[in-house]
Amino acid sequence: MTARTRADLESLPGYGPGRSIPGAVKLASNEASAGPLPSVIAAIRDAAGGLNRYPDNGAAGLVDRLAARLDVPPSHLAVGAGSVALCQQLVQATCGPTDEVLFAWRSFEAYPIITQVVGARQRTVPLRPDHTHDLAGMLDAITPATPLMLVMKTSNPPDQST
Repeated sequence: MTARTRADLESLPGYGPGRSIPGAVKLASNEASAGPLPSVIAAIRDAAGGLNRYPDNGAAGLVDRLAARLDVPPSHLAVGAGSVALCQQLVQATCGPTDEVLFAWRSFEAYPIITQVVGARQRTVPLRPDHTHDLAGMLDAITPATPLMLVMKTSNPPDQST
């Protein structure tokens, strides 16, 4: 038997991490200049004894603590393995093949990929000349087929090479 995937997924671009320079900190990769905090190392050490147990993929303890700290119901929070995983879950939960995901372009490189993986269409609005979102243009681009619009709070400067 041969594994079969959707033909349209062949056109997905491969992920290309930013260039690494020895001794440099890759701010675009959210790397910290120092190592983990001692408290984080201790928490990892303490958790190592339970590695034989299936993880709580809902992160109930974290969600409960965040909900208490932020004074919101736990059902209003989502946690995941980074922004790409959370965005992908959001697109999967709200979009199908007849829907479109609206976002500024250029912006987060994962947006086109996660949109295509779900089978939805991309609807993009160019950034303004100062590299900020054209929010009025994005609002005007919403159609009945747009259940989701992704707007980044912050963004790295767009990659001008592609």
